[in-house]
Amino acid sequence: IADVYAALRLGTSCIGPGFRRDGAVCTNGFGAGRTTCLTCTGVRDIDYTAHQDNTPHTLTWLFLNCNNGGGFSVHCMGQIYAEAIWDLYKRELQGAPYNYDDNTALEITMRLTYIAAGNVDIWHALNFVDIPWGGCGNNMGYMTYLNADDDDGSINNGTPHMQAIFNAFNAHEIACQLPTVQDSGCSGNPNAQPVLTVVPGDKSAVLSWTNVGATEYQVVRAEGALGCNQGKVILGETPLLTFTDTGLRNGLEYYYVVIPKGSNEACFGPGTSCEAVTPVATAITANPTNTPTPQPTAKPVSTGGSGRWYVRWGTETCVQDCEPGAASCGGLAEPWDFLFNTVTQCCQIKLPYKHLGWCEENSRVNPYPGSGEWYIDYSGTKCVRDCAPGGSLDTNNECAGIIDDAWVPLYPTAGTCCGTTLPWVDNELCESNSDPSSTGTDKYYAVNPGGKCLRDCDVGLGCARVTGASTVLHNTITECCTISQNWVDDMFCASRSIDSYSNGWIVDGTNPKCVQDCAAGSSPLCANPDHDSPSTRIFATPTECCQTNLNWVDLARCVADSQGTTPTSSGDWYVDYTVQGCVEDCVGPPPCGGLRENWEFPWPNRASCCASVPWYTSC
Repeated sequence: IADVYAALRLGTSCIGPGFRRDGAVCTNGFGAGRTTCLTCTGVRDIDYTAHQDNTPHTLTWLFLNCNNGGGFSVHCMGQIYAEAIWDLYKRELQGAPYNYDDNTALEITMRLTYIAAGNVDIWHALNFVDIPWGGCGNNMGYMTYLNADDDDGSINNGTPHMQAIFNAFNAHEIACQLPTVQDSGCSGNPNAQPVLTVVPGDKSAVLSWTNVGATEYQVVRAEGALGCNQGKVILGETPLLTFTDTGLRNGLEYYYVVIPKGSNEACFGPGTSCEAVTPVATAITANPTNTPTPQPTAKPVSTGGSGRWYVRWGTETCVQDCEPGAASCGGLAEPWDFLFNTVTQCCQIKLPYKHLGWCEENSRVNPYPGSGEWYIDYSGTKCVRDCAPGGSLDTNNECAGIIDDAWVPLYPTAGTCCGTTLPWVDNELCESNSDPSSTGTDKYYAVNPGGKCLRDCDVGLGCARVTGASTVLHNTITECCTISQNWVDDMFCASRSIDSYSNGWIVDGTNPKCVQDCAAGSSPLCANPDHDSPSTRIFATPTECCQTNLNWVDLARCVADSQGTTPTSSGDWYVDYTVQGCVEDCVGPPPCGGLRENWEFPWPNRASCCASVPWYTSC
């Protein structure tokens, strides 16, 4: 990140020019994919067009060329996101549809980088499988830049410069396909360029500019040989059309740009041209246009202060312009402090990266219980409330701490928070996890091994709370068994899900018959031992079981043996080799020959049976 700060401050993509005493140009990477700079004599160049291959360095390039045998080189890895940020500044924001001038594009990029970089845990993914979407983590570079650019608390509906940020990061395979890319927000943003006039004074400069309907105007200053072609000092923001910069050095040239701002800190209009001025001991009073000379806004003369508000950066709050006494008084404001009529204006304009409620109440030195709204808790895959544990809002043990940073979105309900921030988690499950008093969703989910579905509840038949964030919930056992346990017999899944038996029929693994799916020992017909394998197939009747899985066994005998009854005649005939003739499959006097064995072939009548053994002439 130091490369990015240096490049934006000095206005050059060449990091450390002249670093090489031999005048050689820089290189990036190792091995066959190593790239060479065109002119930069520093350690690196973060503009890919300044390399001989003129190709963006991507996550794919990183995996192939940034491992020097001891792991990934940190400087080689940094090339990827540094190029993305330089692209954002020099190409995307200055190109269509934004068409910002260089100064405005730089200030936008500087603001985003200042807010976003500190919240980055890792700039991009380090796994091949994430290519080409290497920036989907919530604390990765792409997402933190979107949150820094956001103007309404949700990046899901777009941000003012979302397309530019996406294009810059996507060119290097470190963006994300979600949320959907769309520019939105900053309605009524100024789109005209103000005209800046700077008049030198004694150790001062008086700035004035034309009105373009902005909410505030940001005043920035630079000095030195690079003029405006470098990072600048933000002197402040004012709703007025004049500003006086004091404490300057006579005879030294200073450079100024004024940038109109919209209703939010993320909203920028086109900045003025860069104007230079040199303070002199005697103020210039000539006024060739015969228009009133702009004057600085004076502070109230009262020694008690104006009672208006200004920012105190040390505490990141606003304080009142008044002598110490009241808790919110911060002392009399200095000449460079911008004053606001209300604490809300001060918080919104000077501290937009803080949640407004937090800033307002802490600035007033009032107890702040939190907003009571909801934010994501990734570690628990749930949403928690923005309030102090044990505080006045913590009526259900839902409070997880007060959030002051505005980059953490707040939502009015747990359901909205869950649906927006955890779309891959079942919304009802997320809401249930977010509610400490919840007894579960009362829905059903699959459990393996076991081949059954359990109910997400605390107490009751088949109850067990869900533990996995990606668990799929169903409204009924039948739906759960059919969809999530489709490899398991429906009757088995449905009965085992309520710790019961189906009373259907299954094949006896020992004898050629079927046994009933019921508790072992509760009936002579029950399977013993129980069949608890999810691969067990259960049939509604013994006939269906015998026909399907024991079709080589005489059906009447199979059914009778399964039900524990005496078999009856099937009406078939079979060969009895002991009498050298055919007999009927029945019990009784001839022509009955007893019940046919399973290995004896059944014939529909005596004639067809005798025809099969023509050598028995007495048949």
